[in-house]
Amino acid sequence: MPKEDYIEKHLNQMSRALGKVLFNAMGDSNEGQIKLSVELLEQKIEEVLVLPFEKTIEINNDEFISELINKRDFNEDNFQKLADLLFQLALMNQSQNNQEKSVRLFKKCLALYLQVDKTSTVFSFERNQRVKMINKLMK
Repeated sequence: MPKEDYIEKHLNQMSRALGKVLFNAMGDSNEGQIKLSVELLEQKIEEVLVLPFEKTIEINNDEFISELINKRDFNEDNFQKLADLLFQLALMNQSQNNQEKSVRLFKKCLALYLQVDKTSTVFSFERNQRVKMINKLMK
């Protein structure tokens, strides 16, 4: 279980960092600050996944999920947290008119949310709404 604790710890740290980023972004329209915050979050995701961030969003979704389950011991909660973080990063990239990266991030989020739907015994309205939003954006 130590690996799970490690993953959980870092996902929680990323969530707190994202909260700070969003707080700063709402109070400050400084594009440089938002870009720096996005870069820091991407670096943190690289640390947890031990994969370059670009590879994380480019890798085939089935392969990515398999990698997370088999080599990183990801569980349902870890998938949900990672999907939520990538969703927020996608929104931030979208707000900076980085549409290509935003679309790739949304697609990765969708795959992670669908994985959670497959394994979860609990229905989430928020997850369902995000899946609908992403599907609508992908049309």
